[in-house]
Amino acid sequence: MRARAARWVLLAALAGCGETRVDYGRPPDLGLGAWWPELPEAAIAYPAGPVAVVTSANEDRLAVIDLAQETPVTAPVPVGVSPIEPEGPYLAVASPDTTRVFVSMANFAPGAGEGPHAAHGSAAANGFLLELRRSDLRQVARVNIKPNPAEVVLDHAGALAFVAHYNLGQVRRIVGGGVLVPPAEAVDAELAIVGLSPLALRPVAGGYLRTCPGSNGLALSADDRTLYVACDQSDELGVVNLSVDPPRVRKVPVEATCDASSRLASCKETWGNRQAPGKVGCPCFEPNFVHVAPDGRVWVTGLLSPRVLVYDPRTGAMDAASAVDVGGVGGRGAMLADGRFLVPTQAPDQLVVVDWRDARVTDRWALGAACNRPRDVVASADGRRAHVLCEGDRVRPGSLVAVDLATGQAGAPVAVGAFPVGILVLPPVAP
Repeated sequence: MRARAARWVLLAALAGCGETRVDYGRPPDLGLGAWWPELPEAAIAYPAGPVAVVTSANEDRLAVIDLAQETPVTAPVPVGVSPIEPEGPYLAVASPDTTRVFVSMANFAPGAGEGPHAAHGSAAANGFLLELRRSDLRQVARVNIKPNPAEVVLDHAGALAFVAHYNLGQVRRIVGGGVLVPPAEAVDAELAIVGLSPLALRPVAGGYLRTCPGSNGLALSADDRTLYVACDQSDELGVVNLSVDPPRVRKVPVEATCDASSRLASCKETWGNRQAPGKVGCPCFEPNFVHVAPDGRVWVTGLLSPRVLVYDPRTGAMDAASAVDVGGVGGRGAMLADGRFLVPTQAPDQLVVVDWRDARVTDRWALGAACNRPRDVVASADGRRAHVLCEGDRVRPGSLVAVDLATGQAGAPVAVGAFPVGILVLPPVAP
């Protein structure tokens, strides 16, 4: 009861006053010609079945795909604040009733260096969290947040959004400048906590909560009391207690190993100094995505290892015995209630099925030419098919590929935007 009461204290502190809703729709003509002529003039004709909304970082548009027919529902829908600047839509999530879609806009340009719209983690311009209507994917509200937002997750009530802050550039400037043991306040990312009715930063730690260096992937526990954060620049898992006000952050080192000599050479080339492997700015595992299994354990994939690591909230520590080698670099996976954990991997490009109950690989399917650089995956409601998002070369359009989960057979790729980042599945609209 005490924890539940504390949770309500936090929600009460985050509650905001009413606010007039704004339909941003089509921007005014400022002498630059027709802005976003592709914006739908009417509601999108959604099919009777589920659709995927795909964000693409190298293209400020959303692809809307009929998952049953594996065809586009409409032309790609522009998203963002400016039609003439790259804004890098990163991830889309939906409200519990699916009438609203929220998109984190990283305001970055893939492949760029420093500057307002630089590579992800190094951009200087503020990011945004946008609210769109599902009916036509038009923007109705937005809030400015710290530069380089990454993943966004909503609580199960649809009252709050948590937006990761990928502060890679900040870490690089400090560590590259020779500060090998930086104070936490200098390198910890600042998680945005956003109220959704209305859309606005909430006054918890000034709207931001310091978590850990290079925060990227996020996941909530089933009871919304704990937020898990992948800290890719410190080889840590951030465990955020949301049942107290203000929330408290505990950093758990992940159990990672790496070839120290080769990693040292890589970090020396990157930083121009001799930061020790496994320290801030020179990670060995580089946690990237986090996934909460139905039993409450947390599975973590990393950019520098084929191992998927496991955190057990019952012990408050990593469970080394449950780590699984999936044979490639794991992306954002999908947890199924029947015990399957679908993990897309790169190098090699494959879809791996892990049994999260006893931590073992049960199936492994090479995706071949059908899918270059798998990044994300979702499963159909009946658990028979997976839809794998494939980055491609990050310049030309990526693809969405259906995979039969009984045979591993991949279907024909469906083109989406350039450098696709995430998939949101919207169920059919209730009659």
